[in-house]
Formats: sequence, structure tokens, C-alpha cells
Amino acid sequence: MRYAEILDDLYSSVIKQTLSGTTREIAPVQSISRSAAELVYDTVCNLRPAKSIEVGMAWGFSSVAISSALRDVGTGINVIIDPFQTKVYEGVGLCTLAKYSLATFVQHHEERSDLFLPRFWRDRNRIQFAFIDGDHRIDAVFVDFYYVNKLLDENGVIVFDDYQFSSVASVVNYACKNFHYEALPCSEHRFAVLRKLKDDDRGWDQYGTF
Repeated sequence: MRYAEILDDLYSSVIKQTLSGTTREIAPVQSISRSAAELVYDTVCNLRPAKSIEVGMAWGFSSVAISSALRDVGTGINVIIDPFQTKVYEGVGLCTLAKYSLATFVQHHEERSDLFLPRFWRDRNRIQFAFIDGDHRIDAVFVDFYYVNKLLDENGVIVFDDYQFSSVASVVNYACKNFHYEALPCSEHRFAVLRKLKDDDRGWDQYGTF
């Protein structure tokens, strides 16, 4: 299926398949809009990342956007971290990816991001794109950004979902004031999109400001 056809089907119903073979009604407010999905798709297509990180999967709409882009550019893997995919969301995101034959472009880890990301960085992984949409408490958003920043190559891009939340906005503001990021134009009010211009080169005595 072409991406437009996938989106037509994805957004046509709130009734989705679960891993147990049943169906359930999803909460659309927990998913990104179609226009946001198109923005994520276009961003990933332009970047052509060899590896991306997605923190938070839920119903899998952002996962479909990222994985569809990887499929269409012919390269890359999306590493998804979500400790609640089967326990809370009944595997709807995973089933949705399988429905569109996108599962081969995904590695799903049912684990907390604050436990997974340090190991992923320790193992010398690098990424070129990240989508952060996990725990929205400020300390959790900051920890996700802290490790994603270490993993992200220069010229890589981070998309923060739910930028309208003060916790997310505070971390985005911190990133822009203390690291080498530029905010890219974005028509989606709930997104902040940052491009990494260069690696962190602060001295030990340069303290962060908001």
C-alpha cells in the first residue's frame, strides 16, 4: 500500500485489532493527527536515517509514519521503546504495523526508556532521528532528551510531541539554550522539531539555563 492509502485506512476507524485477536476502540486524542503523521513521514524521508528512536508507541500512529518512510526510502530501522504496549494498549500498535507489513522496519522494546536508553548509548549506537512521546513529566522528558542528544548524529532531528505541555516546552527551551540545536519551522502546534547542528562542546563549568 502507498503511504496515502495506509493513512486513509489508519484514520478511517477507531476500532483496531489487538494481539489477542479481539478488537477495541482506541482514544484518538492519544494519537497524532493525519497532518502530523504526514509531517513525520516527510521528515524521515528527507533524513533517510539508518536508525531512529521512538519513545512511546501507544496506538502506533507515529510508528506507522516513521516505518512507512523507512520502507519507502529503502533503508533504516525504527527502535521503539514502550513499556505499556501489550499491558495497556493490548498490542494495537504492533498489530497495526503488522497489518501494513511494516514490522520488519521495527525493533520494539517493552521497557522503560530511562532503563533502555543508557544501555543503548553505552553500546555505541548512533541515530539520526528521534520521536519523543513518552512519560510527559519534566524529569522523564529531560532524561529522554539527555540520552537522545548523546545518541543523535549532527544534522539529526528530534520531534517532541505534546509541545503544548509546559514540561515538554521547558525541555525544548533548555535544549535550544544550552546545546547546538535550531528549531525548524513546524505547522503542527503540538510538535517542536529541533535539528542538531553540532555535538555538545560545553566546558564542565558551563551551567544550563532555561
